[in-house]
Amino acid sequence: MDQVGCTGREFALSQCRFDGWGVQDCAHTEDAGVVCSGVSSNLPDIIRLVGGASSSEGRVEIRHNGQWGTVCDDRWDINDAHVVCQQLGYSGALSFKVGAFHGQGSGPIWMDEVHCRGTESALNRCSFANWGVQDCTHREDAGVVCNSPTHRPRWITTHAPKPTKRSVRLVGGSSNEGRVEVYYRYGDLWVP
Repeated sequence: MDQVGCTGREFALSQCRFDGWGVQDCAHTEDAGVVCSGVSSNLPDIIRLVGGASSSEGRVEIRHNGQWGTVCDDRWDINDAHVVCQQLGYSGALSFKVGAFHGQGSGPIWMDEVHCRGTESALNRCSFANWGVQDCTHREDAGVVCNSPTHRPRWITTHAPKPTKRSVRLVGGSSNEGRVEVYYRYGDLWVP
């Protein structure tokens, strides 16, 4: 997207004026970003990967009640990792990581004693102690390594809409900021 002009009354970025899908003369040094304010605490639980060498790996963080927190590695295994990776749109996990392999997080440790069968649609559908009930420190933050982007990810999630040719996400920031990326359906990829 290039030459985007919004009034602020649109419900989606695709409703703003712009030159057309794929019509642009930009370099990545011109990628747009945002910092959001007034984020609702009623947002659904979603997950992200933080601290990895690429976007397909990192410490697992989940947003619950509007606040990001980590997942403890007690009982963490490859089935749990598969669920995380599939929720993020990858076809599965290459490995799971324990002992804060991708660095220690901060804030609450939301989930402990997670046990997935590997078929659940989202991490919070797996069994776990209860939100915030844990006996862990951030030295036990769980992580994953998902199939690399060269393995075409499946765009299937449950707590975020399935990307359409006009879906938007924030990348590389905190819970309310980041580079704006748009899902481009015809190329089956996310682009800044």
